[in-house]
Amino acid sequence: MPGETRGDVFARMDGDRDGGITLDEMQGTVDVTSMLDPSILDADQDGDAAVSASELAAHLTARRAASGASKPTAGTALMSAGLLDAHDLDRDGVISRSDLADQAGRS
Repeated sequence: MPGETRGDVFARMDGDRDGGITLDEMQGTVDVTSMLDPSILDADQDGDAAVSASELAAHLTARRAASGASKPTAGTALMSAGLLDAHDLDRDGVISRSDLADQAGRS
């Protein structure tokens, strides 16, 4: 919201006032639409042609470390869970080529 401070935003998102923001609280207050590039499938480490939350977190951590982030693992589990929730359209627990194709059809 215009004019909000970081503290205001945090307070608005921390629905149960426990001093932390869960994925559920974030999803309830933030409307974010994201598109994944098919190159995200490069994060597949076990060769199953799909990307799990742990593979995505490892990929995000590596990219953040390569860019010089001082804490490359910070927030990657939450980001991975959010991306998986948004883009695992068939709800099989991974992001696959079919999920990405379905994503393209929705845009």
